[in-house]
Amino acid sequence: RRSNHPQGAVAICRRWLFAHRHHPYPTADEKNELCHQTGLRLSQINDWFVNARRRYLSKGEH
Repeated sequence: RRSNHPQGAVAICRRWLFAHRHHPYPTADEKNELCHQTGLRLSQINDWFVNARRRYLSKGEH
């Protein structure tokens, strides 16, 4: 079984997502900053946002 991302990293990404819910697509610079803050790799950040937009945001919100 694969492991989940650390809770602190998820909290940082989720906070960004909801603060930008009207355009939930971080720029390259924002992704790099999220990598630095969370310790996740860029590929993990990208995958997390793809899944999170589907999981947390309803279709009418973005």
